[in-house]
Amino acid sequence: MIERRKPVDGHAIPLIRPYLVAYEQSIASEQVRLVQRERRTAAALASLGIDYDPTLVLATDTAQSLQPA
Repeated sequence: MIERRKPVDGHAIPLIRPYLVAYEQSIASEQVRLVQRERRTAAALASLGIDYDPTLVLATDTAQSLQPA
């Protein structure tokens, strides 16, 4: 007797393109790398006695641009 194959179950097969998965992984690794870089910068500046907060750096730039001339 010939064994017939069952139809493919559409819910069991992922419909994600491999290049999209690779792109998402590269974005995630880039974000991890940037956070790690910020931590290293903060640690290096802390060893010199300088407080470092990237949110304050951006806020200072914005505050200076809003001051009247």
